[in-house]
Amino acid sequence: MHWEESEKRLLLSRIYDLKGRRDWEQMEEEAKTALDRYPDEIRFELALADAYRQQRRLEDARSLMASLKQRGQGIADYHALRGEFLLDAQRHRQAYQEFRQAHSLRDRPFYLKRQADSLIPLKRYQEALALLMQLDDRDTNPYVLSSLARCHEGLGHNDEARRCYQELLRIRPGDDFASSRLLQLKVEEKRPEQAEQELDRMLRLPSRRDDPALLKVKAEQMKKRGDFAAAADIYSRLAESSDSGQRPFYQRMSAFALSKAGRSQEAWVALRKLIEKDPGDHYIRNALVSVARKLGRDAELADFFESLARQSPANRPLFGVARKIRKRIKE
Repeated sequence: MHWEESEKRLLLSRIYDLKGRRDWEQMEEEAKTALDRYPDEIRFELALADAYRQQRRLEDARSLMASLKQRGQGIADYHALRGEFLLDAQRHRQAYQEFRQAHSLRDRPFYLKRQADSLIPLKRYQEALALLMQLDDRDTNPYVLSSLARCHEGLGHNDEARRCYQELLRIRPGDDFASSRLLQLKVEEKRPEQAEQELDRMLRLPSRRDDPALLKVKAEQMKKRGDFAAAADIYSRLAESSDSGQRPFYQRMSAFALSKAGRSQEAWVALRKLIEKDPGDHYIRNALVSVARKLGRDAELADFFESLARQSPANRPLFGVARKIRKRIKE
């Protein structure tokens, strides 16, 4: 009925408003309220799955998405949200296909932008740039400017990348990512020893010793030097001081650096905590498998993966990983 569709639009408007304000808990409550009224409305189910994802309640989110697999085919919002989950797991090729499918179903500029964001980590910069140049707000939207800058950096257009980052900072002062990339571009113009001396000088200043932009560049320097232990410590420091949105990224970076530094026991603990929060992250899973082999804890890891697999249908692929580990133990 017409009045029902009007009510659904009103409920969706409230949900999207909360999403825009990044009020994930209230977005979850609003989606649940809407589902109480219309339990079979897939748009409200997708909104609830998205709210779970944003709160890092990934088992709940994946379980709900799995239940929507059949009904979601051919619905733009479903494919777009699948793309977000795949981007979270750094499965960029699959994410690109989902966002492309979403855009074929509904012509939304946001889907073009997310296609580009999926291509950038694959170093398909020219394709990503072509998508972003179709967006009317490319010179005023900070999120688009960030993606444009990354494309220009990848293509070696440093002057254009610098312009994008500077414009982003004009719109959104204090943006850590833009600040760190501008600094990185400046550092790369100097000889390595000069760059390191300049960065250390800035970090000694009381007002900048905890500057996230400087610390991120320092961590990258340490990795390039092969000093993964120092990089891990910096990422751990950043994780402790960052907000909930950035914390998982720094925790992942710290765990990977610990593994490469040969601090296997610390990496084992950190990676286990991360995989518990996100059992679908195959990068973390593979790193954990590698660390377990070094520590001789293959059987323990197989048991751990099986326990995670039993917790949610979305985690069932871990049964297969556990079987491979047990097969290798017997060989």
